[in-house]
Amino acid sequence: PNDLLIHDKKVCGILTEAVPSTVVRRLIIGVGVNVNTDMSSLPKDVSDRATSLAHVIGKPVDRNELAAAIISSFHSVYVDSLSGIGFAEKRHEWLAHCSTIGRFIRVVQGSRTLEGIAVAVDDRGTLHLKTSDGATHMIISGEIVESSHFAM
Repeated sequence: PNDLLIHDKKVCGILTEAVPSTVVRRLIIGVGVNVNTDMSSLPKDVSDRATSLAHVIGKPVDRNELAAAIISSFHSVYVDSLSGIGFAEKRHEWLAHCSTIGRFIRVVQGSRTLEGIAVAVDDRGTLHLKTSDGATHMIISGEIVESSHFAM
């Protein structure tokens, strides 16, 4: 779950990729933010699922200020990680903003697709997905391509 939503519409997507290493652990992070997108110029199927910061707040957003705020936030997380503070310590805060838990989702992992209810995210950030056969699958990576407000 790496999308940021406002009013159930995507405003930001975050992609991460770990780079294996024996000495230094590395993480590549890509962030895409709909900042000043003119929503009226987009096809309806896109504008039904997405929004922009400017559209939500009703005025243009300074991209340089936004970029500085994002970099500052990433730096803060980086400093925390150097101090030994990881996802387990921040999980409760993350879950307070997570809209995936309790939803029916479809997860694509290459050629494999799983469907079910997102039931939990553990201390390592692994998504627990319960399928209709009652099995629970641990999702470490994949793309959530569909979700709905289907409470368990």
